[in-house]
Order: sequence, then structure tokens, then C-alpha cells
Amino acid sequence: MGYIITGAIVGAIIAVVFVLAKKDNERLGDFVSSLSDEQKERLAATEIQEVAGKKNVWIQEGLICKATVKSESKVALVVLWHNKVIQNNTFNQIEHADINMKKAVFDEHNLKEGDFVKICIDPEKGGEIIFE
Repeated sequence: MGYIITGAIVGAIIAVVFVLAKKDNERLGDFVSSLSDEQKERLAATEIQEVAGKKNVWIQEGLICKATVKSESKVALVVLWHNKVIQNNTFNQIEHADINMKKAVFDEHNLKEGDFVKICIDPEKGGEIIFE
């Protein structure tokens, strides 16, 4: 009986992970399909700049495809970037990063959907927009 319950729990967890991954892939597909050819080409042509002293962390150009004001002080962004670094099934494809930033910084730099920005990507911690 214990094996059946354990199997059911593991099966449910696998099903939830599968559904969430499918939704994430559909979301990315919607974002990518809304890009112009010029935007796709610019993302694909981005140069990768390694971050000194940090392993597997780099800077490249990304495109803000969605900006949602979460509160008076916080904005949630979806930034698209072209994967030229991570050797997995998304290599040489457009990926997305969910980035949170302060609304004051977002407004100060007059950012909006469709803007190209420099992003620092750390696969372990996520991404962040950088200003030079």
C-alpha cells in the first residue's frame, strides 16, 4: 500500500512539473512569435562578454518584451536573450529571463517594452539589467 501512495505522489509531482514546463514553453513561443525579423537578428548577433572573476556569468544584449508594474516600487520584466553559452537543448535559440527591478530605476532610464538592454546572466541566480 505504501508503494502505491508513494507512486501516486511522485506521479503527481511529475505531472505538475510537466504542465508548468509546457506553459513556460508556450509563453516563450508567444513572445518569440511576436518579434520582428530585425529584433531576432539583433538578438542572434549579440556579443558575449564574460564577467571577470565569475565562472559561467556573462553580459549580453536582451530585449524587454514584457513589463508589468507589480507595486509602487517594483517592476517585473520578461527579457528575451539569445543563448550562445549554455550547451543544452536551448543552445542557439531565444530564451527568456524574468527580472525584477525597482520601479524608480525603470522610470529613471525611461525603459519600456521593445527596448534593448544589457543584461548580466548568471544561470544560478538569474539575470539583471545593467547600466554602464
